[in-house]
Amino acid sequence: MSPDSAFLLPAKAAQLIGSGLLARQGLRPALSAPEQVVGTAVAAQFGHQFSQVELLRQRAGELDMPTSRDSHILPSEAKTYLGTVRTLLAAAREVAGKLALFH
Repeated sequence: MSPDSAFLLPAKAAQLIGSGLLARQGLRPALSAPEQVVGTAVAAQFGHQFSQVELLRQRAGELDMPTSRDSHILPSEAKTYLGTVRTLLAAAREVAGKLALFH
């Protein structure tokens, strides 16, 4: 498997973690919302470490629409991002248990 392909699954997982935290509160982005809304919302609510949700989305976008021939992921970078997503998942589990519906 290529590092680019290996990166896309953790990037998608980060988006699902962010969406899951919002859903836990009874929230979801509008269909017309900008792409970065999930990452922005979870970072604003739950702290800086959740800004990784948006950074991973942006990085995945660079791979989807490359701007140069250097738009690729190194194996070490894919491994680092996997660790990042595992950390986000652990933090989300901790936060999710304390969330109530948004009023």
